[in-house]
Amino acid sequence: MGPDERTETVRAMKGLNGGKGAVFPIRLDDMSVVGYMRAIDASILDDGDLIARMAEARTRYKTCFLTQFDVTPRNKREWLENDILENDRRLLFLVEAGDHTIVGQDGFTLLDGGVFSLDGTMRWLKYGHRDLYVRCGVERAAICFFQLGGRLSTTEVFKDNVPNVKNSLKMGFSVIKEHRLFLSEGDGLLRYEKIDDGTPSNTDRTLLSFAMTREFFIKRYPEITASFEVLP
Repeated sequence: MGPDERTETVRAMKGLNGGKGAVFPIRLDDMSVVGYMRAIDASILDDGDLIARMAEARTRYKTCFLTQFDVTPRNKREWLENDILENDRRLLFLVEAGDHTIVGQDGFTLLDGGVFSLDGTMRWLKYGHRDLYVRCGVERAAICFFQLGGRLSTTEVFKDNVPNVKNSLKMGFSVIKEHRLFLSEGDGLLRYEKIDDGTPSNTDRTLLSFAMTREFFIKRYPEITASFEVLP
């Protein structure tokens, strides 16, 4: 798949061709459906209640992110418009339980060389199947592997974020590196940055990098794989 075709596919998933955001099932290995991923489309920009809910959740769970600040409905709307809808490398989903109750969000970012990152994970509401977010990760990876030509799935999680670490391992990810971090603060913004040189760390928190190959995914999830038209 070439970059132009990939861009058009992502934009179509976001309904930027005049349609609505794509909806994907979240399935168990027996292919039973336990929830849905609904790609965010332009209609969200007119949904003030949902944007406010997203802003509140991002503030509430800000310690799970490398960049931390208080999010307002205004800057959340700007982020959705500029960093999600108009960014052809990113896609964000609303995660729904089996009865379509919205329980949170999840997303991915396409990187270079067939690499993609599963990111944007937040569960606002403890509702639905206990493995809803594990399986949501499986479905997002499958979309990137089989509809967007990805070769390597990655994700990053703070080591002390135990639920997300457990979910990543349960999905089949392997830890490939533990990063020391440098913490800076100013103008209402707190930022953790990975240290790749001899700079001393000033925080006890560390970040885990995970990875999973397309070949490993195919072996681990044959039923999910079979439901897609696998790109060469």
